[in-house]
Amino acid sequence: MSIISTKPTPIKNYETHTESDVDETATEILGLREFLVLSYDIDEAKKEYIFHCRIHLDYAICPRCRKVSEDIHQYKYRCVRDVSCFESKVYLVFDIRRFRCPKCHKVFTESLDSISFNQRYTRRFEYMVYRECLGQTFQDVARKLDMNWHTVERLFYEKACEQFQYSAKQFPQILGIDEISNRKGHKQYLLVISDLQRNCVIDVLPDRLKETLVKWFCSLPAWARENICVVSIDLWEPYKQAIQEALPHAEIVADRYHVMKNLNSVLDKAQRAMLQVLKRLPINDITSTLKGFRWVLLKNQDNLDADEKHKLASVYSLSPLLGKLHQLKERFRSIFEHITDRKQAERFLQAWICEVKQFGCDKLLPFVKTLERWWDHILNYFNQGITNGAVEGINNRVKLIKRRGYGYRNVTNFRNRIITEISGAGPLALIYHTNLR
Repeated sequence: MSIISTKPTPIKNYETHTESDVDETATEILGLREFLVLSYDIDEAKKEYIFHCRIHLDYAICPRCRKVSEDIHQYKYRCVRDVSCFESKVYLVFDIRRFRCPKCHKVFTESLDSISFNQRYTRRFEYMVYRECLGQTFQDVARKLDMNWHTVERLFYEKACEQFQYSAKQFPQILGIDEISNRKGHKQYLLVISDLQRNCVIDVLPDRLKETLVKWFCSLPAWARENICVVSIDLWEPYKQAIQEALPHAEIVADRYHVMKNLNSVLDKAQRAMLQVLKRLPINDITSTLKGFRWVLLKNQDNLDADEKHKLASVYSLSPLLGKLHQLKERFRSIFEHITDRKQAERFLQAWICEVKQFGCDKLLPFVKTLERWWDHILNYFNQGITNGAVEGINNRVKLIKRRGYGYRNVTNFRNRIITEISGAGPLALIYHTNLR
């Protein structure tokens, strides 16, 4: 073994090499069936391995007429990078051949399974770069592999496109729709569409407008739209309108957690107003007594510890009105926790609305109107118990991707990154993902 030069020299007199010149051990270690290793060199200073190879087959197939040709027209020097070995770079040095077709008389370059046409990297190296990028920034991968980060980005998106293949049987039947904030405080949202059966992202849209969602649904093949049975959404009216227009056969489920969040928001405003009234009462040390009561009232009663339960009892004694609000909230939550029959849930919800109206708290009336406006869609939850819980988990992963990249100025790149990392094991992507780059 010798120390290699900076630029390895091409193989001379390609046709003079015989089978006895092949290093069978090195060929087996390399593991590329198209290549026979003639020799290899090591540069310990640069941590590089150079494999001098020749292509195994003596013929090539014409890409135009599919005729086999053995007439070599020209040799061309190639040096491509392969996957690293023992933390050292690995290069393959060989002469790729150009053949003349005996039928159409056209000159063509032979194609290789292990190396894409006119590329400087083997396919397995490109896939290694793709895997490294999952969970890391392009800059980190570029530093690790001693590459330009633009090259890493290009290889990542090229390999990502190859992963996105889908069949009709794999198209999801249950979708979850929710938005994430792209830029805090700027009212810029991305719409994340997820597969609730496999807990992965299907697509990311640039905004949450009704027209954008309708256009996306219409871009799907007819069989894909017909395959969608259920769509779970939050209480955002444009989502409902888009689904009713594009998927009239699909069942819309109003996510129970967003319904509960809406109720908690209304109750919080009412409780704040009542607590301010209590603080003005001439009771000794009432401010310290009421400290932390707000969160106790909003927290699920089943999750309260002993101290919090004691505080809750104090609230009940200080303000029966606050106690009544808390009881209404807990009664509403228990309907979704313990009832699984739709008709029974409908009766309990109607009774709850009657109780709220009799209670006479004006701050709860907007929530009652929301319930009545979304009545059928809220009751659809009791058919199969479908929620957007998995979507919220996906949104957290999306936020981690954004944080890791210190934000994305290019929405398309952000979308591509999300789909690639949260699309569920590569082949689980859709046919319309082919526009990735």
